[in-house]
Amino acid sequence: MPASFLEILESRNFKFIVGEEEDGVPTELFVYEEAFAQLSPKLRALMQGSLQESQTACAVWEDISKETFGRFVQFAYTGDYSIPEGEKRSGEKQLEEERLEERHLEEERLEEKQLKEEQLEQEQLGGERLEEEQLEEERPNKKQLIDKRRRDITKKKGSKKVKRESNIFRETNDSLEETFGLQEMTEPLYEPVYQMPIGFGLTNAFTEVRRQTVNSGLSLSLKSKKKSSAWSPTSWKVAKEDTFTAESAISEAPPTQRDKYPTFAATNLVTNFSDLNFVDGLAPRVNYAATTEPSTTFNPDLNYSTILLAHAALYFAADYQQVDSLKCLSLYKLHKTLLTFIVDNKNISDIIDLVRFLYHKHEGDVGHELRNMVCQFVVVNALVLVFNENFMELLCEGGQFVKDFVRFEVQRKH
Repeated sequence: MPASFLEILESRNFKFIVGEEEDGVPTELFVYEEAFAQLSPKLRALMQGSLQESQTACAVWEDISKETFGRFVQFAYTGDYSIPEGEKRSGEKQLEEERLEERHLEEERLEEKQLKEEQLEQEQLGGERLEEEQLEEERPNKKQLIDKRRRDITKKKGSKKVKRESNIFRETNDSLEETFGLQEMTEPLYEPVYQMPIGFGLTNAFTEVRRQTVNSGLSLSLKSKKKSSAWSPTSWKVAKEDTFTAESAISEAPPTQRDKYPTFAATNLVTNFSDLNFVDGLAPRVNYAATTEPSTTFNPDLNYSTILLAHAALYFAADYQQVDSLKCLSLYKLHKTLLTFIVDNKNISDIIDLVRFLYHKHEGDVGHELRNMVCQFVVVNALVLVFNENFMELLCEGGQFVKDFVRFEVQRKH
């Protein structure tokens, strides 16, 4: 039974130094001990046994690259690993770069041509534009004349209005002083509107205020049972008769409790509890699902060497550490990739790189299943491969690959 995620988190950190032989530079990476120890008995003995690596919590895997070790760690934590993205071939890249460069050059030529045409037009129309600008500067601005005329009219009207209002105000003060012996008025002439609530209802909420002018006797009357309060001479203002009712003040009434706390409609219940749906907002539960499955289509412009070597390198790492589940997974993914692979003169180098990696770099009994599968693929596509000079040079080198190739070829013919 695999360890729980909490048991993995509670285990100690184990350091691996990888990539010195493959990458040229060693890299230190840390993993949780229990995540690796559960993969195979060999790894458990390495990390939790009596070996020196277990005592120091450090192991050196110099023949495994940093990228391969990263996929190994991803499998230990998630049970799967991501497949690298293949790059476009150098020839395709060069062609694409040349096309882009030609396109940029063509755009630059068009821009230069347009600039020259614009310069010629400006030179031709330059003299005419200068003459028109000079004429426009000499002409009187129509807008400025209109604005000046408006300001003059406003000044004349304002002076007349101020003079008329000052005369009216002076006459009013004189009449008040003669009638009541009052001093000169210093406050505004008009009284602000006010409301007098008398109850809690809306129909009789406000009294009706009627204000009379100064010429009608300088009196104020309220249409209510209560008499108006005392007033001072300075409180009388000149105003025409105006009436305010409760209906005109409804819009200014304070908000009620219903307005502050509106009611909300109740949630409709479904007939069956099983009809509830919460699938729409779910995020992918496997973050790397889009990168773990081999492609089902073949791209002739893609360099498959990186993809094929990634599966093969991970297979050898799993075989050395006796992780059978990872061996089966990498073998499965490599087989699925080769099923869609169509051999031609452009991509034969990808197959040659894979064969050299399997037979020249890793010798011995390790990787026996992987070598047999790749060798059978080479035999199936032999009619295309034998016409390639690089493949024939590979056969001339001899070794275990030639033996396996001849053996499978003979079995296939018979």
